[in-house]
Amino acid sequence: APRVLVTGATGLLGRQMMRTLSSTSWEVCGLCKSRTQPPSIVTCDLTQEEAFWQLMQQFRPQVVLHLAAEWRPEALRQSPEQARQLNVDAAGTVAAACEKFKAWLVHLSADCVFDGTKPPYSVESRPNPLSEYGWQKLHSEQLVRAACPTAAVLRVPLLYGPVESPLDSAITSLYTDLRNGIREVDAWQCCYPTWAGDVANVLKAMVELHLSGERLQGIYHWQGNEQFTWHEMMLLVAETTGLDASGISAVTSPPATSLPRDARLECSRLNGLLGELVQHTSLREGLAQCLAPFRQQKAPAMAGQIAVKAKPKTQRVEWKALPRGAPCRPKGLLSDLKGQNAALQEIFWEELERTRARLQQAGINRKRGASEKLIHDQAAPNGQRSGRLDEQRV
Repeated sequence: APRVLVTGATGLLGRQMMRTLSSTSWEVCGLCKSRTQPPSIVTCDLTQEEAFWQLMQQFRPQVVLHLAAEWRPEALRQSPEQARQLNVDAAGTVAAACEKFKAWLVHLSADCVFDGTKPPYSVESRPNPLSEYGWQKLHSEQLVRAACPTAAVLRVPLLYGPVESPLDSAITSLYTDLRNGIREVDAWQCCYPTWAGDVANVLKAMVELHLSGERLQGIYHWQGNEQFTWHEMMLLVAETTGLDASGISAVTSPPATSLPRDARLECSRLNGLLGELVQHTSLREGLAQCLAPFRQQKAPAMAGQIAVKAKPKTQRVEWKALPRGAPCRPKGLLSDLKGQNAALQEIFWEELERTRARLQQAGINRKRGASEKLIHDQAAPNGQRSGRLDEQRV
């Protein structure tokens, strides 16, 4: 049976991926950093290069789905270099190992590689990230394609799905904001919320096409087919959970932080391959599923219009490690791969220019920071007030 390796197996998308693959006859191994669920999900710190190569040597997968990423705004803000180790460096490690062991790689990326000024964005559109996460995903794409030319990169937008906590997804975290008394929500940015289970089905279909002999290589796009603002999503969350959102106002002015206003993806390349194999879950239906555990006992009449679909049963697929062989690779092979040096040089110069821009902007901000804070403090009302959801959009 084909062997499939899934990184980030305990994350929002990873959990749905493992559930989706459990219905196949494939040998599936999931990787996580700490939340081990033996025998199907094992621990592996992807930032430790040798550990991942050792696992690849043992399991010898035909397919690797690299889903692991650090997207949380607070982690990116407080420890950008640590986030970069997982989002960029580990992606290069995974790609180099896939090239060595002849495994087909699908690397998950994001729509935030675009600046949102000229939608829709095709797979040929030029990236121009506005956020730290966007730059890290773009650099990971460059490393992956240099280290493993046969790899596929799948860009997706904002994901949501069944959660262990509302904070697991930017969309379901709107429920927490609502409970905390938020008063203002962004209505400027266009979002395309995408059900994680749908993306898992897309990835499964891509693997099936690959195993049947179809060559999937390069960049692909996929996203949900509905458009919402954060304010519209907040109202739907309130309707779904039975909370009152009547006091929340929509902020239609552009944010102070640079954000892509509309990073809509043009998905014809992948749609042409998948056809009707994958359906789109509506936001209303998806929220009904993932927020059901948090729903209020007494919901408004309009919330009763939501149809709740039962979740599939979770299954596990065991895998057996193959005997350990000779040493996996000579140390430093990653830097010797063809095309790797050019990609690293391009990333270096991009990072240098970004650092210069940040230093210049920091000097400007220091001069005007005190006066802006004073104006903000004077203008803010006594009641609770929340800024727009800028940080949710990385």
